[in-house]
Parts: sequence; C-alpha cells; structure tokens
Amino acid sequence: MVVGSFPLFKLVSLAVKQVSKPVVNSLKTAAKQSDFFRKYICTWPGQGYHWLETKVKMQLMGLSGPEKVQPLSEQKAVDVGAELLGESLVFGIATVMLFFEYRRGQKKEEKKEDLQNQKLIDLQNQVKELELTIETNSAQVRELTRLVHAKQS
Repeated sequence: MVVGSFPLFKLVSLAVKQVSKPVVNSLKTAAKQSDFFRKYICTWPGQGYHWLETKVKMQLMGLSGPEKVQPLSEQKAVDVGAELLGESLVFGIATVMLFFEYRRGQKKEEKKEDLQNQKLIDLQNQVKELELTIETNSAQVRELTRLVHAKQS
C-alpha cells in the first residue's frame, strides 16, 4: 500500500514545490521592496550567512582569516537574505507536507491495527462462547448419562 501511494505523494510534492516557487519569488520581490523586510528580515540574515560562510570557508582551507569579516553591501545582503527567506519557505512547505504525509500514514496504520485488534477481540469472544457451549453440552451429556444409568438400575 505504501508503494502505491508513494508516486502520488511524489507527484503532489512536486506540484506544491512548483506552485510555491512563484509565490516565494513574489514574496522575495516584495521583501526587497519593503523597508521593514529589507531592514529587519533580509539584511540581518544575509549578513549573518555571509559571515558564517566566510568563517567556514577559511576554516576548511586551514587559514585563520581576518579577525573581522567585511560586511556585504546592503543590496547584496538583502539579495542573500531574500534568497534565504525564499529557500526557507520552500523548505518549510516541504517539511509541513512531509509531516502531514507521515501523520496520514500513521493514522492509517493505527486504523489497521485497531481493526486487527477488534478482529482478535471478536475471535476471543467466539472462543469463550464455544467454551460455554461445550460446558453446557458436557453438563447435558452427564445429566443424560446419569438418567440412562438411573433407568437401567
């Protein structure tokens, strides 16, 4: 069942990704034009990403690097920050979709397990009814045997 639903999930996730890209691009454009987004949402993450990237590259190359990383120009920081915002939104949408797909599968498994548990309970009840029937029949056979022995005596 999981294999059958996987291509559908893959198709839906691809569709959401394709739909989310233009939305993210329009959000990035709006973010670049809005003073609030430029100043508080895009510039700070852009500068932080640049600082982190520079430090990591220097570490990987085995260089000590400069004490202070030169900040990006405001426009470049806004571009990098907007790109980070866009990628974060796409990643967030994909993560939410994955979570909901996981929950859907989990609920499906719980329903399947509940059905199996109910079948097991029904079978146990049937076994108890059969045991009761056997006990009743055994009592009747004993009674009949006693009556037959009483008549023969």
